[in-house]
Amino acid sequence: MIIDPLSALSTKLSHIASADAAQQFLDFLKGEGITVVNTSLLDGLNTDEVTATGISTIADTWIHLSYVVQDGERNRALTIVKSRGTGHSNQVRELTLSDGGVSLTDVFVAQGKVLMGVARWEWEQEERAGKARILGEAEHKRIQLELTQAEAAARLQVIHTEMEARSAEIAALANTTGSASTLLRAEEATLRRLRHADADSRAGGTGVGPNRNSVKGDR
Repeated sequence: MIIDPLSALSTKLSHIASADAAQQFLDFLKGEGITVVNTSLLDGLNTDEVTATGISTIADTWIHLSYVVQDGERNRALTIVKSRGTGHSNQVRELTLSDGGVSLTDVFVAQGKVLMGVARWEWEQEERAGKARILGEAEHKRIQLELTQAEAAARLQVIHTEMEARSAEIAALANTTGSASTLLRAEEATLRRLRHADADSRAGGTGVGPNRNSVKGDR
């Protein structure tokens, strides 16, 4: 059974017995095993957690819907005052009404307080801008590091090229030196051949001995 609002019993009937009648009625329904959902209106922007009929003592679950006026706008806040025998959240949630229906937004706490509506939107925008700025700085740093790495790789390639050029020069010099030595030895051999010199002019010999013996024999 849904009674909306139960507080109408206390406002329509001026007799004090109206509140007692409401409590007795709810107690009867509870005894019959009938689940009852009641609403109780509060005057103006009063957020005191009290009910006009005083039925909070017999209610199993008490959901409190209030208004939060902040930065020139009114937002709805929902909390659970009590729920006998069941675990429940103790956070203040923003209740929003849209074309998609009724929904509860995630709790958004900043600077030690719950932000709702435009205040929440502005803070979220600042957070997004901060994250975008951090990502932009990180991307700029990454590009700089890649550029530095590319420059180092280019310098290393130049060094490798210079080393290869030096190695080629050394090899060419060694080849030239070896060719010159070979050519010099060939020229010396040709010169000895033209002079009818011995194969090795530095070697000592006794080839004159037979000539001396031959002269002595003639005598």
